[in-house]
Amino acid sequence: MVLHHLLGGKNAGSRMRRSKKIRRRATRGQIWALRPQCEVMENRTLLATMIWTNSAGGDWDVASNWVNSANPSDQHVPTSSDDAQINISGITVTHSSNTSDSVDSVTVASGTTLSLSNGRLSIAASSTISGNLTMSGGTLSPAGSLTVSGATTWTGGTINGGGTVTTQGTLTLGSASASDNEFLNGATLDNAGSATLAVLNGNTNYGLYLENSALFDNLPGASFTFQTDAEIYSNGSASITFENEGTLTKAGGTATSPVLATFNQTSTGNLQVQSGTLQLYGGGTISGSLSASSGDTLNFNSGTYNLGASTVLTGAGTVSVTGATVNEAGSYATTGDTLVTSVTSGTINFNGGQVVTMPTLTMSGGILSVTSPASLTVNGAMTWAGGNINGGGTSGLTHHFFLGFLGFSWKI
Repeated sequence: MVLHHLLGGKNAGSRMRRSKKIRRRATRGQIWALRPQCEVMENRTLLATMIWTNSAGGDWDVASNWVNSANPSDQHVPTSSDDAQINISGITVTHSSNTSDSVDSVTVASGTTLSLSNGRLSIAASSTISGNLTMSGGTLSPAGSLTVSGATTWTGGTINGGGTVTTQGTLTLGSASASDNEFLNGATLDNAGSATLAVLNGNTNYGLYLENSALFDNLPGASFTFQTDAEIYSNGSASITFENEGTLTKAGGTATSPVLATFNQTSTGNLQVQSGTLQLYGGGTISGSLSASSGDTLNFNSGTYNLGASTVLTGAGTVSVTGATVNEAGSYATTGDTLVTSVTSGTINFNGGQVVTMPTLTMSGGILSVTSPASLTVNGAMTWAGGNINGGGTSGLTHHFFLGFLGFSWKI
């Protein structure tokens, strides 16, 4: 009993047995921790390259027109896990069914045309069309960059997806023989080549529609020409922009081409009105040169326009302000110009401290403001039937007329 007491009796034996069990469990746990284990990984699919095989061209959505470059027995229409390559030159591949297709990327050979007239084609990664792109309907949705080296003909349908389409060749928007709309929705279109916009004359509210923060950028060295009285439309949001860094010309149509988007022009930009009226609605920031030919009009209809110090307005036509606010910090006309300035409502502010020469001024309303130390000289005829001239600056005239302004000095 003494020995049993010294060893702790039954309780001591139980504690020893439990201790051994704990040590055995710990050892097994360490062994299990060191054993190889399987872990569930995320699902990853290797991209396949689907090659176009039909030398006669044909329908995108026909499986037999495609073959997997790594598995000749695999023929299927490219999916979002595939890169689509059309390497045969001189053919046309059409997307004319009402089908929604998604691919990782698209490569089209030089001389080959990808034609979209229906359905949707979504492209996830950067892609190149070395040939031509035609759109007469459907939706093209590039999430990244899509570069078209050949001709782009867009006579209907939508480009969206948040990516950027760059056209390096000719860009034909619409047709003078029909009336259609081209929708640029939440995407960017960079024109690096020669672009034209046309609709059937006399049909208003047709042309290029910019929606949901869309941007059309006429890049430096590029050209954009209104061939008829087509329209550049927006829903009035300031985030929708037409930017001119190249040459923008209204060359056709004797009526009006409205630009409802925000209009920005950089110092490399050149806007020319050679036929009818180009009407600006959405406000913007403008540098570079603006001109109107004889009998033609550049109209600031609404919004606020900030014309920088490098801006020059020239020509023998008319610059009209019919409700907009034009803040002019640059020069106004060059020697020999016969540009007519017409103000019926709205405001022109000469606020850059510059010396301004204005060949002819006609006012029937609105405000002409010359802020000191700016000065304004009207060399030719002035007709003042209404409106206010103010601002505290100085103006010189070659003709005498009724003085009806406040806070403004005038030299006769």
